[in-house]
Amino acid sequence: MPVSKQQSTSSHTAERVAAFIFGVVFVLILLFVVIFLKEPTEFQKNIITIVLALAGAGIGAMLPGSLNVNASGIVKAGGAIAVFVIIYFFSPASLVIPQKTDTRENVPTIKETGKPQIEEKTNEPISKERYNELVTEFYKLTSKFNEIDTSPALSLDVKNKSKALLEEIQKLDTEKEGYGIRIEKSYIITSLYYMLASLQEESKERKILASQCIQYSKDNLLQIQKLQDLAKNGDENSKKVYQWLLEENIKERSIYFYALSLAIQKLAGENIEIKDIQKQMEKIPSENRDLYNLDSHPLLVAALQTKEKVPPLPEVPEETKTNTKEPGEEQKQ
Repeated sequence: MPVSKQQSTSSHTAERVAAFIFGVVFVLILLFVVIFLKEPTEFQKNIITIVLALAGAGIGAMLPGSLNVNASGIVKAGGAIAVFVIIYFFSPASLVIPQKTDTRENVPTIKETGKPQIEEKTNEPISKERYNELVTEFYKLTSKFNEIDTSPALSLDVKNKSKALLEEIQKLDTEKEGYGIRIEKSYIITSLYYMLASLQEESKERKILASQCIQYSKDNLLQIQKLQDLAKNGDENSKKVYQWLLEENIKERSIYFYALSLAIQKLAGENIEIKDIQKQMEKIPSENRDLYNLDSHPLLVAALQTKEKVPPLPEVPEETKTNTKEPGEEQKQ
C-alpha cells in the first residue's frame, strides 16, 4: 500500500525528534562524565561506553529519515550497527574519562625555571599546582641566597622566606608518591635547613638546624640508594627518575649539604671529628670538587683548620701523685 505524503512527513518528523533525543542523550552523558566522574571505575567506563554507543546507533538509524533520505530498514539497521561498533571500540568516552595511570610510569619534567619537577600521580589531596609553585619559589630563593655575600641586605628576607617555605612544604604528605617527588621534597627541605643554619647567628640554634639538615640529607641518600637498586634491577621508570637525579646532581648536593652541616656544627662547638667532614667530601667525585668549592668554601676551610679537641688525661690516683720516691728508696733510708 503506497505511503501518503502526510504519513511520510510524519515519519520524517518522528525520526528527526528521535535523532535529536538520541543526540541530547549522547551529549549529556559526555558532559556528565567530564563534570562529575573524575575517576570512574572500570564498570562505570563500560556502562558509559555502551550507552554512548547505543545513543550513537540511534542517531545513525534515525539520521537518514531526519535528512529526508529514503532508506530501507535494512540500510538503517546496518548504519546503526556500524555506528555502534565504531563508537564502542573507538569511544569518545576515552577522550573525556580521566585515565588512571600507574605512578611508576610517570617521568620527571623540567619547568620554565629549568629546575626539576616530578609529575606523578597523587593519592592524597595535595595540590600539584601549588607544589610546583613552591618548588619554583625554592629555586628563586636559592638564587637570592647565593647573592648574600655581595648583597648582605638580602639576608633577613631570605631567612624569613626560607622559614615560611620550609613550614609549608613540610606539611605536604608525599608518603604515597613515587621516589622522584619524595626525593625532591627531601632535598628541598635539606637545602632550606642548611640555608637557615648558615644564616643563624645564635650558636645553639645553628646546631639544631644543622642537625636537621644532616638528618634529611641521610634520609635523602637512603631513598636515592633504594631508587638506584630498583633501577639496577631493570625498573624502567626508576631508571628514568634516577637518570634525572644524576643530571641534577641531587645525590652530590645532598652529600655537600651533609658536609657543610657537619662543618657548621663543629664551628658551633659540637664535637665533630675532621675525618667525618672529610669522609663526606671524598664521596663527591674529584672532577666536581671545583663545582662545589670544596677546597675554598669558607665553612669547610674554617672547620678543617680547627684543632681537634685533645682528650683529657686519665685521672692519676692520689697515692701515685704523692709517692714520687724510687722503688727501694724507703729501705735505703
